[in-house]
Amino acid sequence: VQDVAREKFVLQAVKQTDSMRMEVSSPKLAIGIRGKREVSEADCYRHHILLKLLFAMMFGWTSDRFQKLYESGKIDASLSLEIEVTSRFHFVMLTMDTKEPVALSHQFRKAIRNFTKDLDITEDHLDIIKREMFGEFFSSMNSLEFIATQYDAFEHGETIFDLPKILQEITLEDVLEAGHHLIDEGDIVDFTIFPS
Repeated sequence: VQDVAREKFVLQAVKQTDSMRMEVSSPKLAIGIRGKREVSEADCYRHHILLKLLFAMMFGWTSDRFQKLYESGKIDASLSLEIEVTSRFHFVMLTMDTKEPVALSHQFRKAIRNFTKDLDITEDHLDIIKREMFGEFFSSMNSLEFIATQYDAFEHGETIFDLPKILQEITLEDVLEAGHHLIDEGDIVDFTIFPS
């Protein structure tokens, strides 16, 4: 079977901020980062893991940022992280319920742009997140449904079954490099849903 030539993927201009009103009980904030540099097909899964480690250190439940915001009531357990990495495009998206979406968006966007100075990005914190991911991986191996849905998640290169090996080899420098790959030339946008 011959490979079908793909047209060049053209990134459209983004609207850096937008909002709308809906029937929701609390404001909802989404912050997205779209990368512009290409990722090779063989590296997509590893790059996905690197970005997950980076953003988990910055915004995950083990981060000082999350703990302080949670204790002050500015965010709740709804904070979630979505990462998509393909050879044609990649992005990271944070979504959350918050009573202070404008202030929180400014704080998160600033933290993302200045990620190399983030006090939560350390060797010790990286080890904690790695151990958490190891645990989630081995727990998921008990689920046939999970294995079936993950098998073809990355068509070329490494797969979910390579996770333990990938995690063992990843260094803090690798994580920071992936951050530069995404953030330095990437677009950061936010979208807020306010109660009507």
